[in-house]
Amino acid sequence: MEGCCRTFSKAEEKAYSCERKSIEQIHQKKETVVVPGKVIGTGKIDHPITVAAFSFSEKAKEKIKVARGKAISLLQLIKKNPKGSNVKIIG
Repeated sequence: MEGCCRTFSKAEEKAYSCERKSIEQIHQKKETVVVPGKVIGTGKIDHPITVAAFSFSEKAKEKIKVARGKAISLLQLIKKNPKGSNVKIIG
């Protein structure tokens, strides 16, 4: 997955930001993808996907919703799927 995510720093905090364009390229329809960082709203997505992440930009949430997908927190994913079955982790 080299090149999928980039690291950025901001005032004592580091996070990983995965572009949605990359998420779309490496998942199947109706899959659940975990991003250990922030999902930003670049690129496009045209089919349903569930994305669980630490955080989302407003633009990313909007694009996922328009594609009939779901943007959920990692806590929501753990409650919904405690065994982590059929989940792809990227980043």
